[in-house]
Amino acid sequence: MAANADGQDGTLRARIIATLFALILPVALLAPLGLSPLGILIALTVLGLTWKDRPWRRGPRWLPVLLALLTIYALVSTTWTPDARVGFKGGLQITGTAIAIWMLVGGLACLRRGELARVARWSLAGLAVSVAILLVDRLMDQALIGWVHHMAGSSWRDFARAATKRGVTVAVIAVWPLAMLLDRRGAVAAFALAAAAVALGHSSTALVALVAGSVGAGVAWLAARRTGLGLAAALVAFILAAPWVVLQLPEPQPLWDRAPWIPNSLHHRLTIWRFAADHIAERPLLGWGMEASRVIPGGDDTILVRRDYGVLSTVHHEALLPLHPHSMAIQWWLELGAVGAGLCAALVAMACLAAGGRRDRVLAALSLGMILSVATASASAFGAWQSWWLLALGMTSALAAAAPDPRKES
Repeated sequence: MAANADGQDGTLRARIIATLFALILPVALLAPLGLSPLGILIALTVLGLTWKDRPWRRGPRWLPVLLALLTIYALVSTTWTPDARVGFKGGLQITGTAIAIWMLVGGLACLRRGELARVARWSLAGLAVSVAILLVDRLMDQALIGWVHHMAGSSWRDFARAATKRGVTVAVIAVWPLAMLLDRRGAVAAFALAAAAVALGHSSTALVALVAGSVGAGVAWLAARRTGLGLAAALVAFILAAPWVVLQLPEPQPLWDRAPWIPNSLHHRLTIWRFAADHIAERPLLGWGMEASRVIPGGDDTILVRRDYGVLSTVHHEALLPLHPHSMAIQWWLELGAVGAGLCAALVAMACLAAGGRRDRVLAALSLGMILSVATASASAFGAWQSWWLLALGMTSALAAAAPDPRKES
């Protein structure tokens, strides 16, 4: 896409929005929780700058309907959450996040092609800054990130490496809309920088998400509409079957006895998912209520697991459910039951169909690649209602949805 296609990239609103978008990836790397206030600020700014264009009339009509149904049900579910205060706070938070995402989608849809290109170029600059930070941090043996997060002690480097994972994952998600809005050289630069971020960071989730999205985009380039339908069906099936799939997985301790090379993080997730699946079976229809993962009975309990390294053996304590299940699908089921999981599955399906239905083959392929990257990351990391993560997805997805179809403008 040409950078100055309509001569509108220099408008005041383009400069303001582009400046804010340039901050997203550095903030995601250095202070990921800061994406929550930044996302709200960007949503309000975009709404204010596009108010005359009536942004609430833009975007897909199904989005506000499904978001409203989901947030209403989440709020209703707080009446049976084990801790109503925690549940109601989470319900209000997801409501605000849903409104912000709606504002972002509608507001960015009001921008002209050149304005969107400017936002993409400045976001690319933010990605370059993030990679530079990761490089300096690697040369300093993680001292830079450790200093930012005030980490110290014998294991501070491990914590510093873990602190970069969220930012690197957001970078992998953000690369897709940048590729849609930049010209070919810009798109290549964006993917090269994303690959560099993965190489310099310490996130296996980001690596798998980037690879999965790239493979999916390649397949979608050959047959976008069919890929959209297939991806929608596959993700809906995965979401709806997730609790039963988890119960078919091997028990964590026997699995470690047979395969001690499995990393601690994966082993712990198996423990968490099985505990969550057992509790889903107790309340499969309505779930335990919004944010019940934080206060569910037995979640704070720990178990002892043994890991053998040849002649050596170590014992670890694993919490059964620390804060959230580290899987969006499992958390949807645990807290909102079949009703909530069905609503979330409908959102995912509509996004896949909309992406696969884009007229331009490249845009369709990149959109589906982005969805697959998001699905891969969400399957094993982050909380379903964490506002920093949802707003990161909202900001990047809104930018992707706003990418104009060249065929419509030709």
